[in-house]
Amino acid sequence: MEDDITLTVNELQIIAELDSRQFGFLKLNEEANAVKKAAANKAIQYLERVLVQSNIQERKKKQANEGSCEKSRTGFHVEPKTFVKLGHLHLLLGNYTKALSAYQKYYRISKHHWRDSSFMYGLGLVYYHFNAFQWATKAFQQALYIDPGFSRANEIHLRLGIITKMGNDFDTSLKHFTMAKNDCSPCTFSLLEIEFHIAHLFEVCGRHLEAKAKYDVLLADSSLPQQLRADILRQIGWMFHSVEEFGDKSQRVEQAVFHLQKSIDADPKSGQSLYLLGRCFASIGKVHDAFIAYRNSVDKSESNADTWCSIGVLYQQQNQPMDALQAYICAVQLDKDHSAAWTNLGILYESQSQPQDALACYTNATRNKSSAPTLTQRIKYLKTQMASAPPPVTTNKPRQLPPVEEAWNHPISNEMTNRQNQPRQTGIRASQTTAKKEEGGGTATQSQQRPHFYLTQQQLQTLQYLQNQPALTQQQQNVLQQLQHQFRSMQQHQQQMRLQAQQQQQTVGIPRTVQPQGQFSVQSSTSHPSNNVSASNTEIDGLNVSDKELESLISEQDIGSFAENLLKQFQEQIGDSGDDPAKSETEGLGVKSENKSDTADLLAAIEKSSQAKDLLDDSLKTEMMDVDHLDIPTTVEKVVHEVYNPPELSIKMTAEEIVDACGKCPAKTGRISSSVLDEDGPPPSPPDRPAARLSKEQLLPPTPSVYLENKKDACSPQLQEFCLQHPITVVRGIAAALKLDLGLFSTKQLVENHSEHPVHVKNQLKQSSDENFDASGQQQVWSCSSDFSTTTISGYAKYQVATFQEAFQLEQEKTSSHRNDDDLPGRKKKKPVTTLKHGYYIDMSFEHKFRQQLQEMLKLPHWTRVVSAGNMLSHIGYPLLGMNTVKMSMKVPGARTTAHQESNNFCAININIGPGDCEWFGVPEDYWGALHDLCDKNGVNYLNGSWWPNMKDLMDAEIPVYRFLQRPGDLVWVNSGCIHWMQAAGWSNNVEWNVGPLTYKQYSLALQRYEWNKLQGHKSMVAMVFLSWNLAKNVRISESTLYESVKHTLMRSLRQVVLTLDYIKGKGIEVKFHGRNRNEPAHYCVICQIEVFGVLFVREQEKKHVVYCLDCARRHSQELKGFVILEEYHLKELKDVYNNFKLSSQNPLSSLNPTQRGYQSQHSNSQPQVAAISKPQPTISNHSIMASSMMGSINQMTPQQQLVLQQALQQQAMLNP
Repeated sequence: MEDDITLTVNELQIIAELDSRQFGFLKLNEEANAVKKAAANKAIQYLERVLVQSNIQERKKKQANEGSCEKSRTGFHVEPKTFVKLGHLHLLLGNYTKALSAYQKYYRISKHHWRDSSFMYGLGLVYYHFNAFQWATKAFQQALYIDPGFSRANEIHLRLGIITKMGNDFDTSLKHFTMAKNDCSPCTFSLLEIEFHIAHLFEVCGRHLEAKAKYDVLLADSSLPQQLRADILRQIGWMFHSVEEFGDKSQRVEQAVFHLQKSIDADPKSGQSLYLLGRCFASIGKVHDAFIAYRNSVDKSESNADTWCSIGVLYQQQNQPMDALQAYICAVQLDKDHSAAWTNLGILYESQSQPQDALACYTNATRNKSSAPTLTQRIKYLKTQMASAPPPVTTNKPRQLPPVEEAWNHPISNEMTNRQNQPRQTGIRASQTTAKKEEGGGTATQSQQRPHFYLTQQQLQTLQYLQNQPALTQQQQNVLQQLQHQFRSMQQHQQQMRLQAQQQQQTVGIPRTVQPQGQFSVQSSTSHPSNNVSASNTEIDGLNVSDKELESLISEQDIGSFAENLLKQFQEQIGDSGDDPAKSETEGLGVKSENKSDTADLLAAIEKSSQAKDLLDDSLKTEMMDVDHLDIPTTVEKVVHEVYNPPELSIKMTAEEIVDACGKCPAKTGRISSSVLDEDGPPPSPPDRPAARLSKEQLLPPTPSVYLENKKDACSPQLQEFCLQHPITVVRGIAAALKLDLGLFSTKQLVENHSEHPVHVKNQLKQSSDENFDASGQQQVWSCSSDFSTTTISGYAKYQVATFQEAFQLEQEKTSSHRNDDDLPGRKKKKPVTTLKHGYYIDMSFEHKFRQQLQEMLKLPHWTRVVSAGNMLSHIGYPLLGMNTVKMSMKVPGARTTAHQESNNFCAININIGPGDCEWFGVPEDYWGALHDLCDKNGVNYLNGSWWPNMKDLMDAEIPVYRFLQRPGDLVWVNSGCIHWMQAAGWSNNVEWNVGPLTYKQYSLALQRYEWNKLQGHKSMVAMVFLSWNLAKNVRISESTLYESVKHTLMRSLRQVVLTLDYIKGKGIEVKFHGRNRNEPAHYCVICQIEVFGVLFVREQEKKHVVYCLDCARRHSQELKGFVILEEYHLKELKDVYNNFKLSSQNPLSSLNPTQRGYQSQHSNSQPQVAAISKPQPTISNHSIMASSMMGSINQMTPQQQLVLQQALQQQAMLNP
């Protein structure tokens, strides 16, 4: 290595332009980029020497300070951005481990690392390469949040689309692919390829007809590349084979073979299509043709576990157990978690009267999460039979098959090694050789090639015996060392053979263990070897898997089955596939195998790290400390970065001062933050759990409860404060105290008056509140899936009556016969999980229909009403269905409302109409971060998913849970941010809506969720910016913290409007004034779903005019061509509202006086109780509140009239509490 490294001006310029944004576009290993590659390597050497010099000086400084009390100055300083540049260069060269080390070092030492979008993008790419998808998602989302106009947003959306597809979040995946498709920025994927991924997404989520239609549209495109055409034909062919809705089986198989052969014609090198063609032939009994296709697939260097497992099935059907054994062993050596191969191997051992080996294979099959649930029952049955069976008689008769341990230790099949080391044979010749092979012939061939250091079965048993002995003699120790040495050599040789086999596949995609459910299985639905089991072995009769069970086991993932191949293509095309995009097979293999070994501990560290996922942060320092050079430069040429200098603003500034400050810092590049939070703050993230440790009693705290006796108690301000101070509160007897006529909400009354009103229905599994099983009823999970449908009130009422009559009849049978459920005829066996219908949403916002019900809700206290001056949601100015309007639900026992926080963390009110009870669960808002982590751990989406927490998991995580019964006539108040879920214990109707108290806690939590939704790409139901401007116009606020928070939102919003207008005018584009119509709702971007306020970017799309945000408009057209820019408000109007918004000295919802606080304190100490779950009080009725007729009246008023009415309501509330 040279002592001096000098970078020329040209090289410095090259290095300055290199960062993570060139990933996938700039391929440094191509000959055309040799100069840039040389400059990058030179820069890496230079920067590493700088880091070495820094570490040397740090060591010297520490040594010098050991004997001195004075702290010496640091003589050398490394700019943190040095690590970012080093990470970028390693990333572009494909050195992912070193790139991660450099990125993580910067992550740790820089307090504001999140401000650099290129850094977050590069970090996400490295995480993605190492399959750490949870952290990759987080990094990608933060990159888009801090810079919504990021130039590589389409690349991020492509990867997020792949990640969410693998997580079975198909709606989110479709959204990401659509956003990538609508982006006009340069992309490593063509538009046709993105459309192909969208079509495949429809396939894997079960929408096969739509997928077929999209595939046909692509095939009709004359510009479609041959490779993509082959992929599409393969997908269509396999759908014809697997999907029954495509017609009769004989016709489907014919079409499948036709399309697969066309796919092979388009891409003769595709072993994948040949393999699937073999599957089709096997399903119709064409064994010889299937062998030919399989062997051709192997010869195309794409052999994988699926292919070898299918070959084993054919051998087993032809009664060639030894050849079948070898094929299955090849499959499980290529993929140790291949459930179908292990299962088939177990079936093979059972058929040969070797139950112990079969049990070992079945046990290995259960390691894969996708294994069939019947396998567990199979294992239990085998163990029972083996325990009760007589001991085997020792004979000299050799076993027909070697034990699984011995078979595993054989070298990889002779056929595979011949394929690797010899010229490829034609498919017909290879197939004929395979078909003519005699049983047991493979073992002889393997024995000839077996290396001398391979352990025999006896040696393996000796090794295991010696390792388990506490004390060994010297001779035994020598034998143990020799056997251990041979065993390590044998393992290394097997690993080399496996790597050679993988090398031929040329795959560097995502490993099998993280594939989506669209990945194909390895057994045709009509080919089952199990018919030989019971005939060949009478001692274990009954242990064989039936044809139906086997079909369910190994064909459950056939449909939509090519995610693995698609992901490999995706990786290869966008440059994620190794060191060199133009690499040789050997280079690709070396990098990949190195990365796999390096990242095992890496990913474990990612999961366990408690700080900043600080991985390999010292690896670079350790590696470089062995180098010591003199006269190394101590300064680094600064790299050119995009400068982002937002204006510095304060809520103490006037509107005019804000406009002037924005004018001095124009957004020339169009980068304008839409966040309403502080510019210097990090992106929103789930909070850390509270540090306090809780006892077992505190994990199930008593539920805050208030028992009301009269109207005075119900309307007291003390009740309002009590509810605002607890996460969740049950107010008992409020309906009786206020004399609410709950009969207006009864099923009978609704059927008589509104029988044809629509009801939205969820079809759910029926189970107890402490359980949540998957669809098979075998395993408890968090995911709680539902199917959706619609009916009418009369239709659901009939269902309620039918279920009640059925339950009543069953109860009568039990009472008359004095027997329980298990004793009743036909009920001894466990029934499959049944389903129920939950009428979860009935819109009651129609005043002309539900006038009586809405008028009845006006009896409620003012702070619980839908329309109230003290309710933020009353100031939004338009209906938010189910939030500032009333909705109703109709339930039968077991109907569930899954766990969630309310939209934008607003409070919720729920009244049980009865006649049955409802069981509630609630978790304080402080613990939503801990619940979010548990959702990630259990594979459910916290924000968008449907999930039912497991109580044991919550207790183990020390998360407190309120649990209580809501009886008829009870009101449940859910405070801001409380996570809650509920299950009906009987037949009941419930009415519910949201309210927004004018408090700092409510407003701040709503803002935090508003920004968190942006980060997650989720639409906020409440347009917080629009709401804030309405609050500033209509409400006088005396609470200083609430006032400052609203003022800050106005300031950030005004800043965004001014910068956007300046940017548009700077491009010479005309802005037209549009204004706002009465009752016009807030606007959202049609692409990213964020709120658009002040300046609208409108274009015609499918004969409709839709609104874009600035960033999505620029992605569609950098020069905003085709857009009409509309201004909602004159700037003067916004400035007047901002300047006139002052802190008021009077507050209509003022703080309570000391006597009132005493009431609260008294109740908080003595009143909260756990509602008795077993003994309901039938005398208590319930209460409900709704978007009343006043809502419709207010919507017809002008803003000035609304303000007058609201002030009148405030005064009335103060005079008549």
